[in-house]
Amino acid sequence: MSDLSSVVEDCPLKWSLSAQVKADPEKCPAGSPGPGKVRISIADREDESGTIVLRHALAGKSGESPVECLLTGHEAMSYYVSAQAENGHWVGKKAVQVSLAPGHPQTVSLELDFRAIPHGIIDSSNADLLLERGDVLIKFAAQDSTFTEKVIMAGEKAVKKLSGLFHEGIKKGDPTCFHVAIYLGEGRTAEAHGGDLSTARVGAREIDAHAGFLFRVYRSQDRALAEAAAKVAETWATGRMKYLVPALVPFHLASFGPQAHGEALVFGQESGRKGGPLRFEAMFCSQFVIAVYQAAAVAKQLRQEPGMISTDVQMPAGLDLHASNSSPLAFHARLEGASASWRYVDEVLVRPQQDANAQTAPRARPGKDVTEQVQALGNPTQKRWPSGEWIYARNPWSLEAFEGKIYVGSGNSNNPAPAANAGPVDLWALDAATGTFPEKPEYEVPDEQVDVFRILSDGLWIPGHDSKVTARNDSRVKGESKYEQFKRLLKTAVTFPADWAAGNVHHKIGSQWMTMNNIPNGIHVYDVIDFGGALFAAIATVMGGMVARSNDRGHTWEVMLTKPFPYSRTRTFFVLDDDTGPRLYAATNGGRIYRFDGRSDFAEMTVRFFPGIADLKDVFVARPAEYRKQVVYIAGQKIIDHDWRPLGFFAAARPDSARALPLPGGALARDLVVHDNVLYVLASTQPTSRSTRVHVFGTRDLQSFAEVCFFDAETFARSFETLNGDFYFGLGCDPDLLQPQTGRILKVPASALS
Repeated sequence: MSDLSSVVEDCPLKWSLSAQVKADPEKCPAGSPGPGKVRISIADREDESGTIVLRHALAGKSGESPVECLLTGHEAMSYYVSAQAENGHWVGKKAVQVSLAPGHPQTVSLELDFRAIPHGIIDSSNADLLLERGDVLIKFAAQDSTFTEKVIMAGEKAVKKLSGLFHEGIKKGDPTCFHVAIYLGEGRTAEAHGGDLSTARVGAREIDAHAGFLFRVYRSQDRALAEAAAKVAETWATGRMKYLVPALVPFHLASFGPQAHGEALVFGQESGRKGGPLRFEAMFCSQFVIAVYQAAAVAKQLRQEPGMISTDVQMPAGLDLHASNSSPLAFHARLEGASASWRYVDEVLVRPQQDANAQTAPRARPGKDVTEQVQALGNPTQKRWPSGEWIYARNPWSLEAFEGKIYVGSGNSNNPAPAANAGPVDLWALDAATGTFPEKPEYEVPDEQVDVFRILSDGLWIPGHDSKVTARNDSRVKGESKYEQFKRLLKTAVTFPADWAAGNVHHKIGSQWMTMNNIPNGIHVYDVIDFGGALFAAIATVMGGMVARSNDRGHTWEVMLTKPFPYSRTRTFFVLDDDTGPRLYAATNGGRIYRFDGRSDFAEMTVRFFPGIADLKDVFVARPAEYRKQVVYIAGQKIIDHDWRPLGFFAAARPDSARALPLPGGALARDLVVHDNVLYVLASTQPTSRSTRVHVFGTRDLQSFAEVCFFDAETFARSFETLNGDFYFGLGCDPDLLQPQTGRILKVPASALS
């Protein structure tokens, strides 16, 4: 049933906005799902942000819904109205702008188009349902943190601002695009890709390598040409050619002049050369894709006229560019302007949130949709880090319930941007009884980041993620001159030995916090645990990963080595029973597991602790929790220095019996909470390219998972906690896609779950 109200009668003192959804069933293959329930958004802006209200319509077998009222009002307003089927297979062509004034009721018609892949979310397993060989993929929106791609982004913005340096078609371009690839089929692309310059090459990749990025897809109307271009791409993309950093390309003329004709002839002549044209040692992304298409086009002409010269070269519309001078922006503009030869297919998102073992994920009945019951409790860390790159420091890395409060972790201990070395950290604690934060933080933690909390036998502890005992300096957040930046960096060079001299642990005793800055060389303290009457700390020093042990509750420490070599880090602890009783284990980066011998040594174990994940270089055990004499944990993969992205969810009764626990729908686990003999798992999926779905799953046996609830949000929830039957969530973001909602604390009351 539709949840729209009936049509409002005309009234001179107010306006009404009504809508009808229309979908043509003839446009989809036989057996495909119809529109069904359609979500209608009324928003302030064309990109559907600033949504004012959501309504639903129910399209019948004819594909049309009744004309029904969406909204009424008395003051003149302007909105954008859009529609999309909840099953993801039908999407509105574009948002419809409406201007509303009293006495003028309006009805809009919202037409839906069919898409083969629901919600436009692709990965290597389903890409062939939408993409075809030879499709040109232009990457948009999300920014990668690598230097080489940022160079292109900066150049393109400069060209857009200084219009006139490019040909007229630049006006149709999009300044946010910065990468181009050609699709080969079976989930593979060929491209010149940047990133680490030591490994950057022209080669083939899995589409999954672009997880989290948006693409616009363009398709050549000449399918024979597209197939030929894909074959050239496969021939050239062997890794022989290196990646060329196109720093000055946006400032060169991209028109198809005499030099471009000569270059295209060379491409055609060497279209079959393995590894690409001999004279080219390197190419950049758009250059490569244009070149393989030009090679295919010219090779066909050469077969008909072997003796042709450069002035005889004919180039199809959309490809008439100087490949070596054409940025992604220039190529995009040309494709947009060549609608007779190229067709825009769709905008797709490469699936960014899926468990590594999603192919074996079970089905489950959907839980309760609590989107309308979610309560926003505030964003306390926004006071310290209001905007810009500092949004990243607002990430609520952990939430912890203790003595009627919800403690919120935040900060950032990464050395590179965004929000590099953001400490010391204000520690905020929500009063769960009133649902409010105090005027001032409870404590200033002298570390760059509060990453986890641990409730031990004598209260609440915080491992010191990256010591920051020197003076606080907020000038970077407010903005600083180059001179101020120089002074700050000079001061940092002088004071960093004090920060590195010893690691911290922070302990709440009664109403007071105490910082113990005495773990030898403990640059990073990642975890603390009680075991065998002693306190253990997982640390990283300049020598490598270590474990510190204290027999006097943190006043003095002795250190034991786990994984040697610089940049090795002991990240987490967990306990498992064997025939001898409880045993303490330490997890380091590289997917390694070490077992404590009960005396003074941690020995590495040869075990497969992350089944289904091949590359363990930057993987470690994240969020370990004990449940039913097993350890449950998330495979965390390092992003920059210390932060991580989840890869999968696992459990182990013994170190050699680890097994994957893929969640329903391939949802990606982000946090774990054990409460009242139930393991709750916070997870996320990406139902559309513009929204994230937050899930809570529960299990009592680690065999089956039931979805407790879900809600839609602008970004994922990084952490969660439960107290008195209520759930609390902290919204987060990744460093390559900062979200203004980061740091917001939400609550789903127990009453919403019944």
